[in-house]
Amino acid sequence: MKTMKIVLLNPPSPVGTEYVRLERCMQKKSAFGGSLWQPLPLMYAQAILDKNGYETKLKDATAEGMTYEDSVDFVVGENPDFLVINTAVPTIHNDCKFAGDVKKRVKNIKTVAVGIPTTILPSIISGYKFDYAILGDVEFAILDILKKRKKSTAKKIGNTIFFKHHVNDLNELPFPVLDDLNLDKYKLPFTRERLMLVDSGRGCPFNCIFCLIPATSGKKVRYRDAKNFVDELERDYKNYGIKNFLFWTETITLNKKFVVPVCNEIMKRKLKIKWMAPSRVDTVDQKLLNKMRKAGCWLLSYGIESVDQNVLDLAKKGTTIKQIERAVALAHKARIKVMGHIILGLPGQTRESIKNTIDWLMDNNVDYCQFYCVVPHWKTELRRMAEEKQWIESDDPRKYEIDRAVMRNEFLSSGEIEELRRHAYFKFYFRPKMLIREILAYRFNPLYLLNLGRDGLHFFKSWVMGEQPSLK
Repeated sequence: MKTMKIVLLNPPSPVGTEYVRLERCMQKKSAFGGSLWQPLPLMYAQAILDKNGYETKLKDATAEGMTYEDSVDFVVGENPDFLVINTAVPTIHNDCKFAGDVKKRVKNIKTVAVGIPTTILPSIISGYKFDYAILGDVEFAILDILKKRKKSTAKKIGNTIFFKHHVNDLNELPFPVLDDLNLDKYKLPFTRERLMLVDSGRGCPFNCIFCLIPATSGKKVRYRDAKNFVDELERDYKNYGIKNFLFWTETITLNKKFVVPVCNEIMKRKLKIKWMAPSRVDTVDQKLLNKMRKAGCWLLSYGIESVDQNVLDLAKKGTTIKQIERAVALAHKARIKVMGHIILGLPGQTRESIKNTIDWLMDNNVDYCQFYCVVPHWKTELRRMAEEKQWIESDDPRKYEIDRAVMRNEFLSSGEIEELRRHAYFKFYFRPKMLIREILAYRFNPLYLLNLGRDGLHFFKSWVMGEQPSLK
């Protein structure tokens, strides 16, 4: 009996762009200093398929710089029974068209869509006649499809059958297979060292009005066992020479019963690794941060969003200015750098509150910042609010990117929001203090400084000031 063959594809990006399609992080390559991230959902799906005896091939066409035509030819050449395609909101039409073009050339192939759009844009997925789509966790749902298991969670919209199979125990998942990926395509900015994403938990219990996670991963947080998690780190470190990691989760510090044992395991095994992770300002303390630093944590990402308490309250962030100030100070005391994430255009935000936020970031020595335009994604409370107040200016998903505004608020137009975003980047990064700090810190590493100049220039040209892609 012929073994069923499955190709898992991170498709080519629209012409002129390179996209990260990773759950809530749907962004251009230039957003993170010109770095791409691995397509984790496809990697976990491949691992579970391999474990169950299927023949698989994973291809990251975006990372490998493949053209649309070359990518179609690749799938045709593989002649698979199933094609699993990673999708994102800004690239959804391009991704769906790709699936359709493959179906025209590969007889009897079945197509499966994964990614955020399956949950928030099902009509587009169905409109392009995908055979199947997976909501949320990919791994066991793909087995339900291949084994033709009739799940009570399956539903049909148009011609597409949508499957959902929630993974309650993340420890049941095998480690992602890395052999099909060119790991040198995924690097830290400036140092150009290999960077690996490792899934540590899923779900978020908080109520931020702009967040997609409750709709896609649920509000109940699921963690991996600390030993299982560090086993994967150790494998990547020893077998693939990877020393830099991004712990992929919503809030690494939410559960000390997870993060403390992880730190202990890293130190016990003497893994000389460096890692970054997302956090919340109301979930940290000095003892915890000191331990994380000893275990290799060098950067925490805080979703600050704003330092206007009214804006935070309207966004249901659940944090205070005092907590933000304390969290930044505690991280610095532990010698951990801080990446602040700021959303521009939230309800209640004014020019003055945005200016005050930028000044606060500089006054409190936040090390790095990302400034985003607010995005009113479908299935969020923000979307419902914005529709009610008639703030939304476009329903074209190709415009739903964090570097452009598709909605206004009660005080700012969409054009003003974009202008303020550019101003924020220039004011924050083009300070003598910032430039001198980086030069002094790496004065004995000329290659780093050279890459800093190159990557920094690309970052500003492509991410801060870049033209938008064609919407063909």
